[in-house]
Amino acid sequence: MNQTYYTDLPSFANFNEFTDIQHYHPLPEDWLIAVTDIVNSSQAIERGMYQAVNTISVAAITAVLNAAAPVELPYVFGGDGAGFCIPASMRGQVEAALLATRNLARESFQLDLRVGLVPLDVIQHAGYRVLVGKYQPNAHFQQAVFQGGGLKYAEKLLKENADYHINEAKVTPDASFEGFECRWNEIPSAREETLALMVQSRAKNEAKANQTYTEVLQKILEIYGDEAQHHPLREENLSLTLAPTKLVSEAMVRRAFQGISKIATYLIKTWIATAFGKFLMRFKLKNSHGDWGRYKTQLIENTDYQKFDETLRMVLSGSAPQREKLDAYLQAQYARGHLVYGIHASQSALITCVVFNYDTEHVHFLDVSNGGYALAAQAMKKQLES
Repeated sequence: MNQTYYTDLPSFANFNEFTDIQHYHPLPEDWLIAVTDIVNSSQAIERGMYQAVNTISVAAITAVLNAAAPVELPYVFGGDGAGFCIPASMRGQVEAALLATRNLARESFQLDLRVGLVPLDVIQHAGYRVLVGKYQPNAHFQQAVFQGGGLKYAEKLLKENADYHINEAKVTPDASFEGFECRWNEIPSAREETLALMVQSRAKNEAKANQTYTEVLQKILEIYGDEAQHHPLREENLSLTLAPTKLVSEAMVRRAFQGISKIATYLIKTWIATAFGKFLMRFKLKNSHGDWGRYKTQLIENTDYQKFDETLRMVLSGSAPQREKLDAYLQAQYARGHLVYGIHASQSALITCVVFNYDTEHVHFLDVSNGGYALAAQAMKKQLES
């Protein structure tokens, strides 16, 4: 029962209900929070490495999901990091997977990835909780949502206290990155621009915090319209890439630590498979792997463009005047002490994927290009410190 905790959680299908505390359930007492965080991610983004930042974050997710399989884990992608809830019985294999991802980040992408685990009792002793819900808008896509302050506290501990870092002297790195994919061109905005938004309530009271999030979401819908109007992806804007410079990131992850010749061989095979995929999608063909005429529709349905991990995160398509109107509203709420927020706008978005099965088991992690969530988080951090 302990390992099936997340599988057994009841789900909700309307994202607008993420503030309903009845959808959340306490994490089992012997579970842990695993956290990854790219050190100095904003500087890496300034050097043009925003795709590499997303790549490593999704590689960590892939490695942890493979290490835990077939057990389902609640997790969240944050752009320059990720958070997971894991049963204590899986600590060893998850630590090995995260250390291997950290080594991948250093050796192949020149990024420093912090990796660590925090026991739930440490979080509870500090006065926080980890409450988990399951947002499931369709049969083949679900994502965890979180309340209680425990995830933010675990991330804070990881950054401030090396005692919670994984001890490389005691753990042998080992990971499978099977399923990691990065084969799509950057996606031009469906409208004028694509926006990465982060909002965090300042309220100490859970009910007041949820009221703030409800009001913010209502304002977003008022300004940007419903999902059909503000969704950042359109089928006509999705295109597979044949540029080796873009496909190489996947090759470097999937053939990590295997040498340049294995990476080159994988890159060639991936180029051929991607070209074939373009053909299948163009002519809406089917084969044993899936219905390629529907794949782009399924991709959009299985994309994490809106989520909640004690912070509301959304990727929105809209116009500059809409952004300015939203910014003015949020600035007024910030001045009143109700919330902190960060916004980063660009002309495009990027997708990094985990594909275990092209028919049903594929999840697509969305961020705004040129910095996305990482730069929005930086703006939010400045407000928290002011």
